[in-house]
Amino acid sequence: MGLFYLSTPEHGWIDITFVDQSKSFSFCASDVPNDCLRDLVVAVTLLKKGSPSETVEFSLEPDFMLCELLRDADQLSIRLRLSDQSEFAFAGTLSFASFVDEICAELERIKPVYDSENSWTQPYPEVHIAKLRG
Repeated sequence: MGLFYLSTPEHGWIDITFVDQSKSFSFCASDVPNDCLRDLVVAVTLLKKGSPSETVEFSLEPDFMLCELLRDADQLSIRLRLSDQSEFAFAGTLSFASFVDEICAELERIKPVYDSENSWTQPYPEVHIAKLRG
């Protein structure tokens, strides 16, 4: 496992895992009300373009996992917490370039099952991934 891992989505749910050195953290997110995978790609693209920080909401229905992304040169700090909590469930620092590669690779790996009725019902974020890679 690398820095970021996606399970095969089923019925609008996907397990998402973040890894930093010897620790990892997983949670199961929904594809509604927002497309959190697309939102993550957009947030990382904004970081690549110079934004110092972005936040992504992963729907856990009914709660949300908030993912705070902070970039400092080639380092990316990731902090995950439930929306009603002040303490972080996960905090780690990763290589920004490696994280970008992992996101693109994981989305490409699950592309064959993307946006199907019994998988992830949101459209594959082809345009957003192209912008992230560009």
